[in-house]
Amino acid sequence: MPKRITYHVLPKPDGTWGVKKAKAKRMAFVSAKKPAVIRKAKSLAKKNKLGQVKIHDHHGKIEFEWTYGKDPERFPG
Repeated sequence: MPKRITYHVLPKPDGTWGVKKAKAKRMAFVSAKKPAVIRKAKSLAKKNKLGQVKIHDHHGKIEFEWTYGKDPERFPG
């Protein structure tokens, strides 16, 4: 079974925003506008059969999350 690929939308210290694939060293896309980076992250995630986008705020906390393909199973707890 293929693994889910996660893309994170993160703020950079210089005030711009970037999209970074999980465990990657560099940003895949950078822009001054957060909505442009979100659109790019969503398009990258949709290209994969299993993709996920996590949007972070300026403090590193996750604001929103989108999952494409089969949703991961939820476990009670």
